[in-house]
Amino acid sequence: MVPMFFELPAVFGYPVIAMATTLTCATLIVYMIFPSVLIQAYMRLSVLSCGMKIKSVRIGKHLIWYGEKGQSKNRKSSILLVHGFSADMYMWVPLVRKLTDDSHVIAIELPGHGNTAAPEEGEDISFSAYVEIINKFVSELGLYKSPFHMIGISMGGTISGVYSARYPGHVERLTMMCPAMMTPQVSKYAELVAERHGHHGDHMDLLETRLLPRTPEDVQEMLNFVQYRKTLLPAKLLKGIAEMRTPYYPYLLRMFKTMTAADHLSALEDTAEYIPVPTQLIWGEADQLIHISGIDVLKSKLPNCQRVDLIPRCGHNVTMDRPGAMTKAIRCFRGELGNDKKQS
Repeated sequence: MVPMFFELPAVFGYPVIAMATTLTCATLIVYMIFPSVLIQAYMRLSVLSCGMKIKSVRIGKHLIWYGEKGQSKNRKSSILLVHGFSADMYMWVPLVRKLTDDSHVIAIELPGHGNTAAPEEGEDISFSAYVEIINKFVSELGLYKSPFHMIGISMGGTISGVYSARYPGHVERLTMMCPAMMTPQVSKYAELVAERHGHHGDHMDLLETRLLPRTPEDVQEMLNFVQYRKTLLPAKLLKGIAEMRTPYYPYLLRMFKTMTAADHLSALEDTAEYIPVPTQLIWGEADQLIHISGIDVLKSKLPNCQRVDLIPRCGHNVTMDRPGAMTKAIRCFRGELGNDKKQS
């Protein structure tokens, strides 16, 4: 059979072929020379293709960027997503894709992450400070008018927990995924960080964080560390990821040192007993960053812990490792898939 484009008039067929060829060549050139540009474009398109619109709002001196899908509905609580350390709204794409079409979702990008500029030197960057920024964001958008479902992962999980303790009237329910905290059994990584704090303090460098990779090899090591599934990426992609993240590192290193100090890591444990809203815990069984023994601590302190989901074959990066299992657990907690109250 003759290919279809040979049957089309030349005035239509050939320009289309030429355009496609030109775009393909241009994409290859960008990939070879500026891989970070292509990665950023892919991430933006992924956010848009999952149904979120990219927006911004001025909160004091900060221009806060966020993604939003759908509209608030009286019969169904909105969802506010709070990302982890050094992440952005893109990390929520796997979840947003799998939620029902009538869901109203907002994914905030905290200062120093994604498109939101970093706080100035000397500005408070504690968990408490981020809670207040989120509160101003929630007020500006009017999200507080109907209690919402707050979902946070890692650093975002702790921020969400502290927020729910401080502003329980705003939150209908809370989901914390492997939140940043001190755990009875300490992961090897947490042990190393505590040791570095003791020996180096303010002189801790990028190499010691492991979460701020500078080279393609460092990026691959970080991905292997936070994910259960070990995926080998092409060297060009790894180089692009490193280049894309590097400009954020001066601030992120400062933030890392602040939030991993012992007095900050106890923030969630110290406030857990004051979180009255229905709460869900989700943890990757193979989390190498924050040990799963944190579950027992939180279950003993949370007054309304209704569901615990320990996901097998899953590391710290739950959204990428097991997005299907994560989404199912969240939808069950929301009452969208029956009343199963799983406890692990």
